[in-house]
Amino acid sequence: MPQDSGYQDKTNEKVAGKVKDETQRQPIVEFVGLRPKIYICKMGLKEKHTGRQITRAAAKELRHNQFTSQLTKPMEIYVVNLRIGAKLH
Repeated sequence: MPQDSGYQDKTNEKVAGKVKDETQRQPIVEFVGLRPKIYICKMGLKEKHTGRQITRAAAKELRHNQFTSQLTKPMEIYVVNLRIGAKLH
């Protein structure tokens, strides 16, 4: 839908607690939610995943089939996570 369309309503655009369009108007084909704030949406060939307790570099390696396999038979998945940090800072 174009932005200048008569059906576009901007009254709740930046209001906290309202539903926002995270998929840029692409229909969601499949949704897998494992825990709160850990989910993946499949939109055609594109995937959007969110993992709050997972680092961004490690989350890039996770795919849709890994999320669906966790629903059928849960198991631990290990991902190598390298980071630079100071111990006595």
